Amino acid sequence: MKISALVVTFNEERRLNDCLLSLKRFDDVMVADLGSKDRSVKIAKNLRFKVVAHPWVPIGEMALPALLPAMKNDWVIRVDPDEVLPPELIDDLSQLKVDDKYGIIEVPYQYYFMNKKLDTTIWGGVRPIPRVINRTRIRVTPEVHRTLHCRPGYETFTLPYHPGNAVLHYWVDSYGQLFSKHERYIAMEGESRYNNGFRFGWESLLESPLRSFYNSFIQCSGWRGGWHGWFLSAFFAVYQMRALLSLYQYEKNIRRRPA
Repeated sequence: MKISALVVTFNEERRLNDCLLSLKRFDDVMVADLGSKDRSVKIAKNLRFKVVAHPWVPIGEMALPALLPAMKNDWVIRVDPDEVLPPELIDDLSQLKVDDKYGIIEVPYQYYFMNKKLDTTIWGGVRPIPRVINRTRIRVTPEVHRTLHCRPGYETFTLPYHPGNAVLHYWVDSYGQLFSKHERYIAMEGESRYNNGFRFGWESLLESPLRSFYNSFIQCSGWRGGWHGWFLSAFFAVYQMRALLSLYQYEKNIRRRPA
């Protein structure tokens, strides 16, 4: 299976070198820079990767419609600059043969928080994430956390996990990074949820955060994670509450629009 690799970067010099080194086995790699002010572009060029400029967008997937046509292969793996692809995963993908009915491939992911592997909370353990896409079989929408969709008639394939083939996702290095990243997401949550059929209800404003905390702290064993387990579970609950308030504000703005 021939796959191109695409990295969208913005001021990611801390992790970018390790990320790009893990992509050396791909015959087609593009680094799209959103206007970095640090050494990101220099790092990519020093490793002799193709670098293109793209206007800044709040989430990297929003750049895909402009970038995918320039990729060499129809199958493209979207890699964040804070991710490292293990050789085992690349082996699995290169040997993979999927039916023509598939448009998206989910690959195993392992999140890291403050350089420590997350085994608890809603982000803990290995999970499948949609990252390999066929550019002719998917559509991209500007909706946070809900960007990639198979076109009608196509399905999602989940690559089985085995020890060693999970992407190492160095998700958050500091509390400041966690807050700034999710502030950007909150600004888009209202429209994203509305476009995906969600509607605001006052009862959900209490129920959803409580359920989210329970899922992360109890069901996903956040209680075993010490301070980080408690903090991330509480953060997840507050995020869900703020996302609902963003939806409420978006619906309110719609009602105010002239008919």
